Amino acid sequence: MTPLVAAAVLIAAVTHASWNAIAHGIRDQLLAFTLVGGGGALCGLALLPFVPLPAADAWPYLLASAAIHVVYQLLLMRSFHLGDFGQMYPIARGTAPLVVTVA
Repeated sequence: MTPLVAAAVLIAAVTHASWNAIAHGIRDQLLAFTLVGGGGALCGLALLPFVPLPAADAWPYLLASAAIHVVYQLLLMRSFHLGDFGQMYPIARGTAPLVVTVA
């Protein structure tokens, strides 16, 4: 792994953990998660004119992926209400790769 790739991975990990730590303390998490997701959607829409649409065969997988992501986000918000961040965050982050591996 090149130093640039290692740095990118470490920066992504710190950024992701920081966002989740901040999200844990936000009172209206549904609004915050919706705004972050909406911001990402707007960025994607802005890039849409510059890329081809996915093949028709890919759409069911894209929609299933989006639905699974929404469920994951809802469960993550729920976990923030149920327990301490130091306990819930590692469980949430470890569960996603496990589910993907099994699926």
